[in-house]
Amino acid sequence: MRIRQCCEIALAFAALAFSAEQVWDRAPASWTKAEAQSILDNSPWSQSINAAIIPVQSEEARRAGGVMGQEHGLGYDLQSSKSAGLLGSWRSSPQLQTVPLLIRWESALPVRVAELRSGQTGVPLDAFDGCILAIYRIPGTYFGDPGKWSKQLVSSASLESGGHPLTRPEQATVYQMSDGVAAVYYFPSTAVEDAKASIYFQARIGRLQISKAFLPEKMRFQGALALATSSK
Repeated sequence: MRIRQCCEIALAFAALAFSAEQVWDRAPASWTKAEAQSILDNSPWSQSINAAIIPVQSEEARRAGGVMGQEHGLGYDLQSSKSAGLLGSWRSSPQLQTVPLLIRWESALPVRVAELRSGQTGVPLDAFDGCILAIYRIPGTYFGDPGKWSKQLVSSASLESGGHPLTRPEQATVYQMSDGVAAVYYFPSTAVEDAKASIYFQARIGRLQISKAFLPEKMRFQGALALATSSK
């Protein structure tokens, strides 16, 4: 419940921040490189988030659960971050730490146009009919088979919007980027079809707990809701 309340507060601030005329309200041909980059960094489709770092279990607790040793890999081998951000307003323990990440709707048309205009390369976009969300700047270096992480990422992520049941991604993968690892989730477009109420995204990557709410009413581009892509 606290996570949902925290998301609602963030939505209120986002609604105010994006109330005036914005770059994406204009024709893409008029966007400068810097303006296109601003869409990729801070817009209704691309926002910074503070992911909570779940504390490491004690060896005693893990042994009691039938597990020996600590887990390693994507989202597990983390250095403590002193950034608190929004999570600091409701955290129940002074030891709770967060790490700054960036979440972006890669399937949204304004994002794809902005990447072309800015010259920035995001994660590869495979032919997929639906919503593609990417989480950037996950600390560490990725190594190994991307398929190893797919099942874990799929089972611990979801999209939820008013009038639609909680939806799991159809697939997920990871990419090594210049500023960390990117986790990419592929959801069916039906998860947000005709979405009018807030859209909630949640995911867990190792010890990182990620929660973010989005405002569909602010995610319109050229008169239409811009969330999903189509390969047709």
